[in-house]
Amino acid sequence: MPFPNEETPGGQWNVDMEQVDRPIDPWNVDEYNMEDDRLDKWFETITGNCPLDDVYVFTTTKIEGVQPLLREIESSKGCFDPFLVSLGPYHHGKPELAGGNEIKLEMTNQFVQDSGRTIQYLFKEMVEALEHPRSYYPCSKFMEPFHDDLEKFHQMMFVDGCFIIQFIDCYFRNPVRLSKIFHVTKFVLHDLFLLENQLPFDVLKALMKLRFTGGEPEGVKLMYDFIQEHFLAANSLRKNSTKKHGSESESESLGDDHLHLLDLLHSQLTECTSRKRRSTAASLPQLASDWSSFRSAKELGMIGIYFEPSPTRHFTDVKFLPGLCSSELRLPRITIDDSTGSLLLNLVAYEATPGFQNDQVVTSFVIFMNALIDNPEDVQELRVKGILNNALGSDQDVSKLFNEISTGLVSYSHAFTGVKSLIENHYRNYYRRMIGEWRHTHFSRPWTTLAFIWGFVTLIQAVIETTKFFASSRLTQLD
Repeated sequence: MPFPNEETPGGQWNVDMEQVDRPIDPWNVDEYNMEDDRLDKWFETITGNCPLDDVYVFTTTKIEGVQPLLREIESSKGCFDPFLVSLGPYHHGKPELAGGNEIKLEMTNQFVQDSGRTIQYLFKEMVEALEHPRSYYPCSKFMEPFHDDLEKFHQMMFVDGCFIIQFIDCYFRNPVRLSKIFHVTKFVLHDLFLLENQLPFDVLKALMKLRFTGGEPEGVKLMYDFIQEHFLAANSLRKNSTKKHGSESESESLGDDHLHLLDLLHSQLTECTSRKRRSTAASLPQLASDWSSFRSAKELGMIGIYFEPSPTRHFTDVKFLPGLCSSELRLPRITIDDSTGSLLLNLVAYEATPGFQNDQVVTSFVIFMNALIDNPEDVQELRVKGILNNALGSDQDVSKLFNEISTGLVSYSHAFTGVKSLIENHYRNYYRRMIGEWRHTHFSRPWTTLAFIWGFVTLIQAVIETTKFFASSRLTQLD
């Protein structure tokens, strides 16, 4: 049979030479046995049918794991693994997370009681609402425990889904009910937004219908409000949130486009309401730019570029406002604490997953901020302006954080092109740069301003005294 023999050295063909009187051409498709089982399995890996379980259905969007290249970066180690609870198949059954199972069961029990229905009914309704639930995850070693056990997979989805909804509902609406686990809520919040700890949003919506009086729309609105309050807490954003998601029907329609909770957070941070992301570069002027003269925050301030906080916390809300003598660079406010690095890296990892349709806004924003933050003085410059809220520690810690999480990242080529080009234009304008340096030298600090005013007043006094002296001398000569 003319088929490659994997055990034959040199990739030779195992062929009965008595049946042919010419050399076998390995590139000739006619030489293959198209009915061979090995070919069928290989074809299935391409067409999307998992060779290990025929219930898997091919979908273009799956809940992928973190790419190996990101995991191999030394500074990112430990940022992608849960502290307390496993959600979904990636970390299911790990011994070090066994303690979190008790918390999940407690929250699930609360979920059942609050729903007013039996657990048997809730489980049955969720199973009937889901079609091919395993297809949301790629066929990998993490799914092996569920290949032949769909019931076990459903049980995991039920407990993890009930836990997520109940925890967020209690945390956002009634924190007193979390009194027993109050000491670990910080770890749970960390684990909810890990890329490899995500549940399909369809699972959450199926359970929302059973849990809330307002059904799925009330549950989706809860998720939006929770993210707005916890991650985007600003007066302008709360007003926008009320306006944008005030209608439960609007929240329901917006929820249809999200793959999981991390995707929902990503959409809020980047102002994208669908996985089919719009191009952020399209709204920016595409100017040619030699980016070699880009400087850190402190150095930009020295040439007349000053910083102000943007009205929102969206990562796309980066604007440059050129002026006659000085310019203004607006950046979104960011709170930096011990969970920021992990959160940003998981958003970056999500943008790096296969099939992600976006301009990699978070990745580009992290790289942009790293370019501004070169040392603690840059952090101080942004902190004084109200852009960075340092809840991590020293300014050195914040500078180190951005330097570490941006290691190995590649920015989308057109991200923030307009802003970068305008900064470059300001830098190349000799007169604007000189005026900026003069203002920074004499008016950047209160004491330098006072010294300049004192020197100016002294100069004026000297001129007046000199004028009086010459005037009196002239009068004396005339007499």
